[in-house]
Amino acid sequence: MASWKNELRYLYRASFHYRKPWAYLDGRFGLGPEILKLTRPISNSTINNAYSIHLMCGHRDLVMLLWSMASWYWVTSGDSGRVYIHGDGTFTAADKQILARILPQAVIVPYEEIGKKVVAALSGRFPAAYHYRKLSLTDRRYIFNLKLVDPFFASDNDVKLILDADLLWFSRPQELLQDLAQKRLPVFMGGHGKMDFVFSDGSELPEDIAGVNSGIVGYESKQFSLDVLEEFYSKINSRANPHFVEQAGYAYILTRDSQPNFLPADRYQIKGPANPQTVMKHYTNPRREQFWFEGVKMLANKLL
Repeated sequence: MASWKNELRYLYRASFHYRKPWAYLDGRFGLGPEILKLTRPISNSTINNAYSIHLMCGHRDLVMLLWSMASWYWVTSGDSGRVYIHGDGTFTAADKQILARILPQAVIVPYEEIGKKVVAALSGRFPAAYHYRKLSLTDRRYIFNLKLVDPFFASDNDVKLILDADLLWFSRPQELLQDLAQKRLPVFMGGHGKMDFVFSDGSELPEDIAGVNSGIVGYESKQFSLDVLEEFYSKINSRANPHFVEQAGYAYILTRDSQPNFLPADRYQIKGPANPQTVMKHYTNPRREQFWFEGVKMLANKLL
């Protein structure tokens, strides 16, 4: 029911805020699903083993994920790490077949298996982290715990790049690729404003990292301390907005002993229309309709 409410909200905004109802409907329900008909892989044959890529997704956002990945492979041209898709437990058998056909080099991280592996690794020494990771198995509000914790355990790569499935890429991300190669990490998108996340004692994240956006996060394994992860989870309770738990967690953990490196906001953008200088745009939920009437329309001739 919630997804249909969202669809109605996107259509309402496309119609009355942007005055583009038909462009939205065509992009969302006409042009968008065309990517499911591809008979060729969208991934590159060459893999950059210097880093791995991790995304969390489920059945509802499968089409969006494929557009995002198609645009990523198009702009990186053989310089992509191996992709790990962390299912949220809602992928169907048909979804997995589509992913195997269109993204044959991607690793579909099994939801149950990774859950058991991570919970076992955290039990005992990290009780707070164990509690919240296990809670995500029964309370969907905490599903973003998977995005925070699981990539650390899912691949052996020292450098990990965390991406959201609602990103579209328009040109080569030279700054990001250089940051990964030269280990200028952690790297983040710079968000706007301050995230809605309060610790149990009423404190919030420091101002210099409170605007972190986790659409893009890059880090070295040594920067993701399980002790600091435990400290983070021990400082939160029901006051902390679970929607931002991984965003706040990455900001808290990765900047403990390292200065954050922010990608240029005018090229890796959230707000404003995509333009010739745009490398990537993060189509977050408040502007998700733009993914279809703007981003997909701009990329269709290149990707389909």
